[in-house]
Amino acid sequence: MYCPRSEVGVRCRLSCDNCNENPPTPTTSAPTPTQPTPTPPTGSCEDNSAHTFVLDNGTTQDCAWLTKNKKKSAARIEMYCPRSEAG
Repeated sequence: MYCPRSEVGVRCRLSCDNCNENPPTPTTSAPTPTQPTPTPPTGSCEDNSAHTFVLDNGTTQDCAWLTKNKKKSAARIEMYCPRSEAG
């Protein structure tokens, strides 16, 4: 089972369908990219075009990869974007 990565949800807000008023904050336990990337301002719902993240297989991808393949986008979003907590 894969753990969602909070930095992906914050920096890929549009692709992760994470356009709420209060975007999640990355946790310190999540892997971080090699170079820090700025978080879009609150209220802005867009992907950070400079953000990349490393997949479990070692490949580096950007936010667009999450939704690039419509047949795989739901699985990719579930795997790499944070899940909202029920309640």
